[in-house]
Amino acid sequence: MSYWKKDVCIYLAHPRTASIATEHALQKVIKGGLWSKPHHLGIDAFPERTGNECVFTTTRNPLDVIVSWWLAWKEKQPRWNNNFLLFIKRFKHPYLEQNGRMFFFNREAHVTLRFERLQEDFNLLCDKLGIQRCTIGQHNITADKKPFMSYHNSKSIAAMWDRFEADMTIYHKEEK
Repeated sequence: MSYWKKDVCIYLAHPRTASIATEHALQKVIKGGLWSKPHHLGIDAFPERTGNECVFTTTRNPLDVIVSWWLAWKEKQPRWNNNFLLFIKRFKHPYLEQNGRMFFFNREAHVTLRFERLQEDFNLLCDKLGIQRCTIGQHNITADKKPFMSYHNSKSIAAMWDRFEADMTIYHKEEK
């Protein structure tokens, strides 16, 4: 869920970026905030905001995120079960992509926390906001997931560049 505390912060949660763990940590250190429903809403979901809030979000390597999405959906949708490349090219879901961007909240955020260094980035955010640091736990872990690069080959990586170039550029500038 997205989280809002007037004059303090707005958290715009992207799915599969440790958003649940981040939300739980926020709940510990920022009392009296409001959770948005449904999950994963943008800045417009907070019309009462004052403009003084620090807006932040979380991201993750797109090559890793797509594997997490595929593992979650292949059991639910048999047509994706054995074709990871087809999944990359054709899977549609409003939480995965909006206007060709996987991390569609980045344009609204002042601060981006990266999954790969989440605790460190969260600590810096807490310092910036003047709130107590806390440990971010692990929630909603994908079971039996191998290292994400073991799911990819040159075709899947090319398909990711074709579909999510802006997001891939954030993580893989030197590889294009």
